[in-house]
Amino acid sequence: MNPFPRPSTKSDEYGKQPMLPLFQTSCTGAEITFINGLGGCPDWKRFLYRVDPDQIPIAVLENLGNPAISLSVIDLFLVKFDYVIDMSEADRLLVELEDADAAAVLTIPVIKH
Repeated sequence: MNPFPRPSTKSDEYGKQPMLPLFQTSCTGAEITFINGLGGCPDWKRFLYRVDPDQIPIAVLENLGNPAISLSVIDLFLVKFDYVIDMSEADRLLVELEDADAAAVLTIPVIKH
């Protein structure tokens, strides 16, 4: 079961934006495994997903193999709501994803100066 379901229409406690299940604190502690490592870092495979309610919509992936490495992440659909997941059938089966539209897509935010 995917611990990171797609957005719901529930409002957060401030009533401003829909609250994404991805950022519910119940997702904190979920382990994410990148089978081939995280892009360009083949040894970075296992991460712990953490949500600090005071930091939403930013969450953190903590590298379980190297605790000195933590990456800030954000749900891609917050910044690119019309993003379409282009996933091959082989990749979908590899990650045991029944429906690509139900996938959570995290991105590492880059701040340009």
